[in-house]
Amino acid sequence: MDAQQNPPESGSLLNPPLKWITELILQAPQATLVVCTALACLCVGIAVNGLEFKTSRLDLLSRRSEYNRRWLSYQAEFGEQDDAVIVVQGDSPQSIQPALDDLATELKKNSANFGSVFSQRDLSKLKAKALHFLPPEQVARLEAQVESARTTLEKGAAAEDVVAELREWNDFWEGRPRQLSGAARSAEQDYAALTGGLLAALQPAAASQLPNGSLPAELNEDFSQLDPQYLLAAKGRIGFVLLRLQQRGQSFVRNDEAVKALQKVITLVAPRHPDVWIGVTGMPVVEHDEMEASGTDTFYSTFISLVGVMLMFVAGYGGLRHAGLACLALLFGIAWSFGFVTLAVGHLNILSASFGAILVGLGIDFGIHYIAAYLKSRQQGLDCRAALAATSLLVGPGIVIGAVTTSASFFMAGLTEFVGIAELGIIAGGGVICCLFAAIVVLPPLVLLVDEAWPLEEHPGILPLGRWLRPLHVPPQFMMTVCIVAVLALSAGLTQLRYDHNLLNMQPRRLESAAIERELFTRLDDSIWYAISVCESRVELLQRKERLAKFDSVAKVEEIVSLLPTPDERRARKVAQLQDSLLAIDRQAPLVPVELPKLQAELMRAERVAREQEWDRGPAGQALGGLRHCLAAMPPAESQRRIDGLRAELALKIRQQLKPLQNVCDPLPPTLGDLPTELTDRFVGKNQRHLLKIYARGNIWEMEELQQFIADCEAVDPLVTGHPVQTYYVCHHLQQSYLMAGVMSLIVVFGLVYLEFQSIRDTLLAMMPLALGSVAMLGLIGWLDVPLNPANMIVLPIILGIGVDDGVHLIHAFRRQKGRFRLTDSTATSVLLTSTTTMVSFGAMIFARHQGLQTLGQVLTLGSCCCMLTSLLFFPCLLSWLTRHREEIEEEEDFVPTVSITSPLTDASAAEAEIEDVPPRNYFAAWQLEDLEREPLSWAQEDAEEDLVEEPTADVTHGQSTRAA
Repeated sequence: MDAQQNPPESGSLLNPPLKWITELILQAPQATLVVCTALACLCVGIAVNGLEFKTSRLDLLSRRSEYNRRWLSYQAEFGEQDDAVIVVQGDSPQSIQPALDDLATELKKNSANFGSVFSQRDLSKLKAKALHFLPPEQVARLEAQVESARTTLEKGAAAEDVVAELREWNDFWEGRPRQLSGAARSAEQDYAALTGGLLAALQPAAASQLPNGSLPAELNEDFSQLDPQYLLAAKGRIGFVLLRLQQRGQSFVRNDEAVKALQKVITLVAPRHPDVWIGVTGMPVVEHDEMEASGTDTFYSTFISLVGVMLMFVAGYGGLRHAGLACLALLFGIAWSFGFVTLAVGHLNILSASFGAILVGLGIDFGIHYIAAYLKSRQQGLDCRAALAATSLLVGPGIVIGAVTTSASFFMAGLTEFVGIAELGIIAGGGVICCLFAAIVVLPPLVLLVDEAWPLEEHPGILPLGRWLRPLHVPPQFMMTVCIVAVLALSAGLTQLRYDHNLLNMQPRRLESAAIERELFTRLDDSIWYAISVCESRVELLQRKERLAKFDSVAKVEEIVSLLPTPDERRARKVAQLQDSLLAIDRQAPLVPVELPKLQAELMRAERVAREQEWDRGPAGQALGGLRHCLAAMPPAESQRRIDGLRAELALKIRQQLKPLQNVCDPLPPTLGDLPTELTDRFVGKNQRHLLKIYARGNIWEMEELQQFIADCEAVDPLVTGHPVQTYYVCHHLQQSYLMAGVMSLIVVFGLVYLEFQSIRDTLLAMMPLALGSVAMLGLIGWLDVPLNPANMIVLPIILGIGVDDGVHLIHAFRRQKGRFRLTDSTATSVLLTSTTTMVSFGAMIFARHQGLQTLGQVLTLGSCCCMLTSLLFFPCLLSWLTRHREEIEEEEDFVPTVSITSPLTDASAAEAEIEDVPPRNYFAAWQLEDLEREPLSWAQEDAEEDLVEEPTADVTHGQSTRAA
């Protein structure tokens, strides 16, 4: 379309309501400020008493999402607390264990802040039931050995046992002819064993020669596994204490009191153990440290941005007064925003807590444009009231459209399923509208009352930015070419653009809890991050564990089901029988002394039997001869003492060997109740469902490894959950939500701009700075290797508002001008200040410790800079080229006629506005306070007749206007 056909701008649809609001405010400025102040105080009071903080990442997710339903189901069964982890590092287990004990003792003293302290795996209750962990065959062998020992003790305890046994043998074999059968040889061996034992009893140190028991050697090893064990890793050089933090009260930084108490405990214990290092991590601690750092960074960034914005304001407009008034009006808008947040949403979450910094960067733009037009009007001779009335119509429509489009872009984010983004969109969108009302309703009476009470002899001059930039715009084709080439060069960086899912890369720098987490990943394949599988039964859990262990992505699997043996009724019966045998041994009668004369008599009979059977030359005969010789050579009392002593020693030794069995043969099978509560709290749910913790091999903070790990886990359990699963789906959902919000916002903003301009061409032109600036920004952050991440993707709706706002104001100026387009000082300075104040506001975040906020500041600063450069360099050249066939007009196109407007609050008697010094060819139709009464002309006809038209004259008296031709 030929640029010559561009018509003068007609009055905006927003002019009538803006005119009415301005007139009403200027008639009662004090009352307006009183009402606005009361409303601000009310909103702050509502926020103080009703605004809540939701600081859990779970609050950012939709409860309707499938992956979040998994997590909620897990929490309903096992609770919502993650473990805080104290890490103790030393040279050996001996140096670490005292520190672990000391920490556990101090933590258990503070039950108000800490619960479920877990420093040792104490399975001592299971040790009484240790035989249930053995195979049934081994229990049967033990039972047979115990029964044999019981029989031996029963025989040995009887006084006539040895004598009776000899008598029985003698009665059977005495008088029989010599036999060579197997029974005879066995009887000879029995004679030899019995008499040899008696002979040994009479020898010195006979007790030391008693045989040892034959209990299985592996039994002691199995029992040792049930002894208390510290939580150690890295060959005993790293120890852990797990605990649950007790949430007390509500604050923006979750678990703040408990974490601070935990840090005090570590500070107290660490000096007692100088040879070890103690640190703390765990999801609650990492989240606490992150929120504390980001909250501090946000506060200081907001404060610095307010100061920076004011300084930029002063630099652009050459005075402190009006910059301060604009910032004061912004504070009104922020105060109202808190009331809106409380009533509309009721709480702030991790993302929406940053809305204050967003409003500082965007909300001040409205005051910048307003003050620019006001000062321009005052410099051209209008008094305060007339300048304010004219300003509301000159830049009011642009301010409203810029605010509505920015707000709409945020509200579109409110339609996404990701709760964190949706709430941020609603809160920021409503906050922008509050700041708009503050600029329209609060700023005019503030300026009026201050300027009338303390009139300035000379109003501050606007930075002559338009005149400074004009040499760059001639010829326009050159600068357009330079800008296009620059954008194309920067767009090559789009190939380097990446999205960083690694949440550790967003953590504050020098954050100890996050650094420990990185260390655990690097060295141990261990982490506070693990996937969770909830199993209905022991069998299901063990099957899943076996399948998961086959995957390369799985480092280890933790559960407590295997701490209990598989139920076995046969084994339980054997253990009960074994216990009965041991109890029978305890109930045996005391030892009765042997009657030595009867023993000697039977030994003499045995010697005869040995001769008859020709055993006298064998072991039996030799033992009998030696025994008779010892008895004859030793006093009877001594022989009696030695034989009875050996019997007692043998009985004692057998009982000592059986005593360990008495400590581990509880017939009742082990149950979950025998495990420590610190374990069952973490692995057994309210409905007795079992937990399986799945740890990844490698660094699952990287998306490729995380994706493989999640795929393997879901192949075994489609309902697997846990922080890695949540993070995987949240990152993708978050990314999609941001992109969808950006697309929806772009569509709505385009529609709103079209409603204002009623022209496809002008709407597309207004979007031009946004389009070029966005491409340049994305390419630039690609070249600079600044990744997009879940924290800085909010840049999409913000940049949309910034770019469209600049384009809307430039198109308003374009439509007002009848000659060839020129960038004026007021328009250029407004665009410069809106962009630089945004850059200052968000640029303060670049120095934040929190790397998520830091990258947000980097991206927004670069985006604002790119949109500003395209708005001040490329876009004016494009508009100048489109109007190249028009006549050059030297005067400023934003000329404001000097008028005085009467009102009930003025002393002027005249009811008309007087026109003074109207320069030629600068009539601006939007200045009319009512409809412009002129016959419409076609664009071509109007341009053709332009030279025949005489200069307009205007008579503005409460809305009346004429034009003479």
